[in-house]
Amino acid sequence: MLRDHFGEEVGLALTLNRTGLLPSALVSCLALLGGLGAPVVPASGGEASRSVGAGHQGQLHDDLPAADSGRVRLVMVAIVGCPFCLRWERRVGHAYPTSAQGKFASLIRVKLGAQGLTKFRNIKYTPTFLVLNGQEEIGRISGFPGAEPFWEELDEILVKHGFEAGG
Repeated sequence: MLRDHFGEEVGLALTLNRTGLLPSALVSCLALLGGLGAPVVPASGGEASRSVGAGHQGQLHDDLPAADSGRVRLVMVAIVGCPFCLRWERRVGHAYPTSAQGKFASLIRVKLGAQGLTKFRNIKYTPTFLVLNGQEEIGRISGFPGAEPFWEELDEILVKHGFEAGG
């Protein structure tokens, strides 16, 4: 079994390669880049409001609820079964709600294509994290490069909007 740069097993690319659909060089590239995010692949119908997968801490909603201006939120855009979304859940998601960042910017998980997301352009990878003030996008993290880079990038966005990092 190959391991990605986080030391986790990379089985998805190998599974795809067993079907003969991917050349081995591409499988190697997918294994090396495994932590960056999954390209958006439309999920099949009937998956509304389902969890991302085993170990997921919340539900994927079909719509993005409106919020008052001045309320900062972290919106996770995901698809059911996304391996990178699951990795985020394992490494960050379980701790996010009780973190200082989670108290400053509440988390909502929505599925790709959810109502209310159409105004946010170029969502190419899952997970994509939109940092919103009300309904205005104030920052974005595309993919999941690992826990440390995620927290650093999120702090950088939140500090610009009143969050006190390290406090």
